[in-house]
Amino acid sequence: MPICRKWIRTGMAKIISKVIIFASEFRELPHWLTDKLRSWKPEARDNFFNRILPLVGYKHAGKGIAGLGAMWLCGEKVAATYLRENDRLIKGGSVQITSLDNKMVFKSLIRNKIVEYGTKILDSTYDPAIISEGSYKLNEAVNQYLLPEFAPFKTDGESHIDFITEKLPSPAQPDNAIQSLGLDIQVSRI
Repeated sequence: MPICRKWIRTGMAKIISKVIIFASEFRELPHWLTDKLRSWKPEARDNFFNRILPLVGYKHAGKGIAGLGAMWLCGEKVAATYLRENDRLIKGGSVQITSLDNKMVFKSLIRNKIVEYGTKILDSTYDPAIISEGSYKLNEAVNQYLLPEFAPFKTDGESHIDFITEKLPSPAQPDNAIQSLGLDIQVSRI
C-alpha cells in the first residue's frame, strides 16, 4: 500500500509502460551466414558483429534494439516475446504512441535513429556526451509523431527513450562482464 501512495505522489501512476532492452552479442548464426562471413575482410566482419548486428539483429538470432524499440513504441504486442534474459519489463507492454496513418513512417524513423546514434555511441566507446546527444535526438524524433494523450518525450522525462549502458555477463564468457548498449523506454499519459 505505501508503494502505491508513493507512486501517485511522484507521478508514477501515469506511467503505462516501462522496459529496458539491451543489445545482445549474437554468436549463434546459421552456417551459411558464418561461411559467408569468413570470406569478408576482418574489418568488415568486426564491424558487422560489433556495430551492426547488436543494433539491428538477425531474423534467426533475434531482434536488435532498433527493431525492438520501434516495435515497442508502435504498440506491436509481439514485441514482448522478443525480450531476452538481460532485458527488463518493469511495467505494462508495448504502446502505440503514434497514429495508424503515421505508424510505418514513425517505425522506420525510430529504427534508423537508433542505428544512427547507436553506431556513434559504439564508435565513441560509450562517450557520455554522445549518449546524451543520441538520447536527446531520439526523443526529439519521437515527439514529431507523438499523439497528444502522451507526455512529451525528453531525456529522463516522464516519457523517454534514452540510450543507457550497463555491464552485463558475456554469453561467450559468463564470468566476464561486458559493457552493453541499451534503451530505457518509458511511456506516460498526460
